[in-house]
Amino acid sequence: MAWPSPRSSTWPDLVVTLKELAELGIGFVSLTEAFDMTTPTGRALAGMLAAFAEFEREIMRERLKAGIAQARSKGITLGSIDIFTSALGSKLLQ
Repeated sequence: MAWPSPRSSTWPDLVVTLKELAELGIGFVSLTEAFDMTTPTGRALAGMLAAFAEFEREIMRERLKAGIAQARSKGITLGSIDIFTSALGSKLLQ
């Protein structure tokens, strides 16, 4: 028996874990969703969900990179400022 966790692994990690369990003769059936890894349909669904999860991560990564590039093109400093090389730091050191 398993219980969902907000700190659960990624879908690909879950699929690998479920495959390892299947090799040991342990089947997985979700009691809270219509998800049965003991059937070909359930395994196909898991594969599709893993593919969509990977796609979503890639899209988020691309959007993040685009946002960072846009911020840099506008001259926005990302991350924390280095107090020793910033204008504030030079005033504090005087």
